[in-house]
Formats: sequence, C-alpha cells, structure tokens
Amino acid sequence: MFSKNFNSKVTTTFNRNASYIIAPDSIVSKKLLNFAQAEFDLAELFARKFRKSMYENKKAFSDPSFYQKLYDNMQSEYAVKSSELGQSTNMGMAEVRLQEQHVMILSEIDDLRDFCKDCKPKRKKKDI
Repeated sequence: MFSKNFNSKVTTTFNRNASYIIAPDSIVSKKLLNFAQAEFDLAELFARKFRKSMYENKKAFSDPSFYQKLYDNMQSEYAVKSSELGQSTNMGMAEVRLQEQHVMILSEIDDLRDFCKDCKPKRKKKDI
C-alpha cells in the first residue's frame, strides 16, 4: 500500500445486462429513466466521496484494511441518500423535485472533480 491515490481503484459501473425498466407508457418510462440516471450519478458522487476519504485518511504505514471502516460509513450514508432520493421524488414521478435533486448531485460531483477515476488529487502543501 505505497499509493496515496486510490482514484483508479474505486469504480462506479452500469451493467446494461442487469438493467431494465418496465413501464405502462413512454411517459412513465422516461421518468424512470431519469430517476435511474440520478441514482447512478448519486453512486458516482459517493465513489468520489470514498476516494477523497481514502486520500485524506491514508497514512504512510496504514494497515491495508484501513479503508473498510471508511467504506462501511460511506455505504451507510449512500443507502440513506438513495432512500431519500426515492422517497422525495416518488421514484422519479415528481419530475421537478427529481430535477432539483439531480442538479444538486451533479454540483457535488463537480466539487469533487479531483477525485474522478482518472484524476490525480492535488497534493497538500506541508507547513514549514
């Protein structure tokens, strides 16, 4: 564990073969698709939060399992936010509310741009 940058090790993936939408019409289908996109972006947000947390908490000689507690905390927080997104938007049926929530998620993702999968976080300057 000599690396401090774990960005490439944390991945958010979409499995097309395991995904489907069943809807009575194209309007509901579109709403469900928008909700699924917001859910995926929420997962990406939490992947970036996890990368940042590992970056900030990794010490020179950290035990390789240091990330497990960070992961467990992040997973719990993600589950709460995902549930809140579903409830507050009625699983995407409340389009305006979903759009508001999605914009907030995308804004937070942008704030964590240094923690994208292919990015290198800026080094902290040491105080002399």
